[in-house]
Amino acid sequence: MATSAEPLRVSDFHIIDRDGGAFVWIVPASTLFSVDDTGRALLTALVDQRGGEFNAATFFRSLPSDASGDAADTLAELRGLGILSSPMEPKETDLARDDLLARSEPPLASVTAMVSGGCNLNCPYCYAERGGFGRRGQTMSFEVGRRLIDLLLAESGDIPAASFTFHGGEPLLNMRVIRRLVAYGEERSISLGKRIRFGLTTNGLLLTPEFIDYFIEHNIAVKISIDGPDEIHDRVRTDALGHGTYERVLRAAAPLIARRPTQARVTVTRKSLEIMRIVDHLLEVGFAEVGVSPVSSTDPAFALTTEDHAMILREYRRLASRVIDEAKQGRAYAFANLINLMRQIHHGRSQRYPCGAGIGLLAADGGGTLFPCHRFPGEPSTRMGDVEAGIDRARQTEWLERLHVDRRSDCADCWARYICSGGCYYLSAIEYGDAARTYTPICDHLREWYELGIVTYARLAERPSGSLDCLRITSPEDEILREGDADGTFQTHQQEGA
Repeated sequence: MATSAEPLRVSDFHIIDRDGGAFVWIVPASTLFSVDDTGRALLTALVDQRGGEFNAATFFRSLPSDASGDAADTLAELRGLGILSSPMEPKETDLARDDLLARSEPPLASVTAMVSGGCNLNCPYCYAERGGFGRRGQTMSFEVGRRLIDLLLAESGDIPAASFTFHGGEPLLNMRVIRRLVAYGEERSISLGKRIRFGLTTNGLLLTPEFIDYFIEHNIAVKISIDGPDEIHDRVRTDALGHGTYERVLRAAAPLIARRPTQARVTVTRKSLEIMRIVDHLLEVGFAEVGVSPVSSTDPAFALTTEDHAMILREYRRLASRVIDEAKQGRAYAFANLINLMRQIHHGRSQRYPCGAGIGLLAADGGGTLFPCHRFPGEPSTRMGDVEAGIDRARQTEWLERLHVDRRSDCADCWARYICSGGCYYLSAIEYGDAARTYTPICDHLREWYELGIVTYARLAERPSGSLDCLRITSPEDEILREGDADGTFQTHQQEGA
């Protein structure tokens, strides 16, 4: 059967050669396939046609006989993979963009409540300036928090379980209000036939047996900020007197870690690049999962250089090998960054925004002003309403339009654009003063990271069943408690810091 002379559109794709194998990443759909030598040769011949149209009959006649095989079968396979399509078919990118922007009022899935405007630590890399956001922070009252819960429940649409995360500063400094808000949220959500999943991120110093009993009783997910073994942690996570806090944090957190799965959240700076050692240590002391987030800082003492990012990638590769080796034995090595990236790959999520900030996620400062996420309080240009007047939908629509990855010229030709989606808004804001710009200095680093995640996933998927299951990668996403991505730990590109 001869191939059709009908012009065909070539989807954007990316070929990855690693460890003796070849894989193709279909860019618009964010899907992955392994290819044999013949497929690799065909794709190489198609590289220059990406994003355009070509004549199939002419193309196959130009190939060596040993590369073309049965032209009709090959053509059908390429169309089945989504690499080829009719020019008359709408592009997936257009469909995705139109679908999201048509929803002028996207449901609110998660809120972060900045319940404390202060902190009992003095970490020099802190973006929040010890929780005060340049002395603009304030402690949240019960009344403001109550209205924030009402807003979440009213704007959550048909989402059955919304997320409410307590943040700061140090949220445990306002435990009295936290207790009242949990009680109110539980009662109010039940009356509406919904559910609120509460979460909390703490430095751990103020944890007490009483607080731990309370968190377990009310199923509040607790995440602890800790930067590694004592000599690494104590370099930067110090109290007001400059004393290290590692021993005190671990002593206070130990009863919680022993009673329920608890995640550690690590900020990586120039002073803590030994990531594998950090992850190993925190898993050994009992944390169920460890997520790392490179710091967002312009301070040269902490900000990461190109050389630092290269070292981080080397550490990530070592961690990926550990994840694979453990999964072969049916054990989960719980490096959250890689696990969640592989979950995104498995479920084929083609993202037009890097996270839910300003869309399904909002943060409220102590006074009740709404911002895209917990990084932006105090930045008037990113204000998105307040708990009194509600969400500023006009500002939100503008946010959706400006920050869509297809609007970012620096991302237009990047194969990773629908898995990265342009990167962290906050990082762009502090570097350029514009959240809609792409912070290009780390793009090469991120592409390497995504390739590592893709290849690691492919290697595990080739194994007998169970290698992915033990990591919960194949679990339905609504079964994974993710705290609404409230503090950035689960962003696939992992750019945010504590």
